Amino acid sequence: MVNAMDRTIGEINAFTLGEVERGDSKAPRALLIHQGSPIGLTLEGATLEAQFAFGDEFLLLLTDDCPYEESLHIYLLDRDFHTIDRLDVGQGYAAGVLREVQVTGPDTMRFLFHPGAPYELRVHPEPRHILNTSAGLREMLRAGSKRRLEIRRGEKDG
Repeated sequence: MVNAMDRTIGEINAFTLGEVERGDSKAPRALLIHQGSPIGLTLEGATLEAQFAFGDEFLLLLTDDCPYEESLHIYLLDRDFHTIDRLDVGQGYAAGVLREVQVTGPDTMRFLFHPGAPYELRVHPEPRHILNTSAGLREMLRAGSKRRLEIRRGEKDG
């Protein structure tokens, strides 16, 4: 386990997903499993794409496994597996593939999801007012609440 005082993002391999439930009009959902044991938490998403520790917290990136209308679900969990914050990145009828996930600083990472500019994700140590306009309509509807996760579109490469 990563030291709780070490507030840096580090890749881990401690989680898997159980059986995926797919509804007709809902995003797929799956039971989260930690080190082989179900923990009683169901998350939106069908594929666990990446997982990281941030001190004694966990950062999980899941996708729906629907390449023609893909969504990315980002969860920040505490050490007891409660959801501290979450982000949903996606747009209706927009293709997306998560790739080139890179930790770029102690509390930041960068990745590609939609064509064009990369996304930059920052994990703040304390909640703050953040308007995540780069993530899509679902995130703009959560405006006004204090957040730990902040996402922005970076400059387009090349």
